[in-house]
Amino acid sequence: MQFETLITNGDVVTESGIEALDVAVSEGKIAALLPRGTSVEVREVIDAAGALVIPGAIDIHFHCRAPVTLHAATSPPKRGWRSRWSHHHF
Repeated sequence: MQFETLITNGDVVTESGIEALDVAVSEGKIAALLPRGTSVEVREVIDAAGALVIPGAIDIHFHCRAPVTLHAATSPPKRGWRSRWSHHHF
């Protein structure tokens, strides 16, 4: 099998739960979910060790502000989240 990109070593979130899978991408689309370590030909490998991989999610993000009410004496909470792989667009 030949693919453009393989995202490997991440924890892949599927409808069944979190699984040890590799995600193969071709022509900008998810082409296959493969058992981790499956031998395939690819142009690029992305090592997602320690990260969640959520195939099919587009621009997954959330907005959060806690606590809901702030007292004048407290500083605003730190907020926001960045993906380790945000520069990869498929």
